[in-house]
Amino acid sequence: MRRSVARPRSPGWLSSRPCLSHRPMLRWSACPPATRTLRRWLAAAGSLTAHLKRTSHRFAVEVRRQSGPVGARSPMLALRQGRPLRHLREVALHADGLPLVYACSGVESSARRGPWRALRGLGTRPLAELLFGDGRIRRASMQWCKLPAAHPLGRRADRAGVRGRGPRWARRSVFRQRASRLALMEVFSPSVAERRPLPPPARRR
Repeated sequence: MRRSVARPRSPGWLSSRPCLSHRPMLRWSACPPATRTLRRWLAAAGSLTAHLKRTSHRFAVEVRRQSGPVGARSPMLALRQGRPLRHLREVALHADGLPLVYACSGVESSARRGPWRALRGLGTRPLAELLFGDGRIRRASMQWCKLPAAHPLGRRADRAGVRGRGPRWARRSVFRQRASRLALMEVFSPSVAERRPLPPPARRR
């Protein structure tokens, strides 16, 4: 008679089965949305903060959460692309008082030390100051997806005030500094497509 041998369980974040809190599943694509106005924002290179500042008189960062390791059932698993995340930061980007972007970033190593230790001291300063102010940091290619209405990420964006009529799109990418990575995901309000650069200030005669 054969004895049944119990197989060791792998950690939840390594499981190939979808987590219930993630349904419906996100489908990431290497192609940005076809709509020209949205593509202008979602596929924009460089600092998103800089792009938003050009369309507003007042720009602000609202810190929603800054914490330690991500739980196995967290919707923030959409950030993970390999190793588990050790530090998480969630913010809402405001332009002229309107929350237009919900952004979530996470790093693989502890933010107390290592190449990403400056993340802990950012406060209400934008992450772009860290990512685009250091020539040693490199950005990998971006991915995009349309958020299903019932997805937990959409509900988090709702709580941050990032709403609007029409579908919401998200993008994610990875920044590398030495051997450590930072994952960044941004959820856009549909109304971001209506933003236009402000005219230059009139010259005094």
